[in-house]
Amino acid sequence: MTLRKNNAFLLIEVLITVAIVSGSIVFINHAFTSSLRAAALSSDYASAVFLLEDESFEIELGSKEAAEGVSSGESQFMGTKFLWAQQIMPLEDEDLGGEYEDEYEDGELGLKRLNLSVTWKKQNRERSVEILTYVQSEEPEE
Repeated sequence: MTLRKNNAFLLIEVLITVAIVSGSIVFINHAFTSSLRAAALSSDYASAVFLLEDESFEIELGSKEAAEGVSSGESQFMGTKFLWAQQIMPLEDEDLGGEYEDEYEDGELGLKRLNLSVTWKKQNRERSVEILTYVQSEEPEE
């Protein structure tokens, strides 16, 4: 009687292989969905920064009045509603520690402090971006 050599896989080997492949698929799926969420969030932040830059450039270039005080508005971009707010205040010498008192009259430095912020809601969480910059005050007309 001759013995036959069995070249088949054992059931335990097949089960271990299926478990490893299943775990790998779950891990890859989780990594993929996480990267999609991160890309969407990055896109929202980029849109918010674009909106902030647009508002500040309009003020700096003079196409939008840089009136002192607080103003706000909203903008729709790529399906997301962004709320923006700006605050413009004169920059005075005392804000800088009094270093320029002799150079400017009445403590006016000819600059305005521009604080811009954008907020939006995504997945029931509020996100925001804020910048602080300075713009030159308009020269008085003679």
